[in-house]
Amino acid sequence: MKYICESWIECDRDTVIKLYTDFSLYKRWQPNFVSVERFAGEDFQPGFHGVLNFHGDKKVRMEMFVEMNHLPDQLSCVYQVADVWNRCVDNFEAADGKTHWLMDVEFRFKEDMTVHGELFKQATQKSMDQFRAFVLESLESSG
Repeated sequence: MKYICESWIECDRDTVIKLYTDFSLYKRWQPNFVSVERFAGEDFQPGFHGVLNFHGDKKVRMEMFVEMNHLPDQLSCVYQVADVWNRCVDNFEAADGKTHWLMDVEFRFKEDMTVHGELFKQATQKSMDQFRAFVLESLESSG
């Protein structure tokens, strides 16, 4: 299953990327995020392998692998939880002091989950919206 989500963030691209690639800030925009365990490589650099830990109704351990880092333009990461494989290619475009963020998403499941495709897309968009709100709050509190 593949889809694309997008967001416009009223903030310069360098700041957006700095905030997006800082695990210490994840708790401020990702509900239930607890910690990151690092196994290989540097954060957000090709070869990085870690586990993102989330606690909500249940504990979730999401493996993360960084495939490619061509920031400030593009970042590609693979996430895996149990039998669900997910690639997110984040594209950041600077436009008049704002950032246009496109996320090209691909999911692979052990079972056919395309019937739930819209729910996955909505969850991705919600996460992007939460990040955008976090960026704007960060700008307000620092300015």
